[in-house]
Amino acid sequence: MGRYQSESRYCLHVQITGIEPPIWRRIVVPGAISLHTLHKMLQVVMGWENAHLYLFSVTINEKTSVYGLG
Repeated sequence: MGRYQSESRYCLHVQITGIEPPIWRRIVVPGAISLHTLHKMLQVVMGWENAHLYLFSVTINEKTSVYGLG
């Protein structure tokens, strides 16, 4: 999905909340991935077809920012 300046990688545990049994995936992504590209990757690994709204909640130093179409 493109070249990235950073060589760091992150292992993410992605889980849908509020359902049983849990549905989750573990994926490894480049450290410099954009949220837009992460969204596209999640569509693939979760088997989705980009038919729903989404939100990313990112907390850094106790400050939370929300990104997406929700």
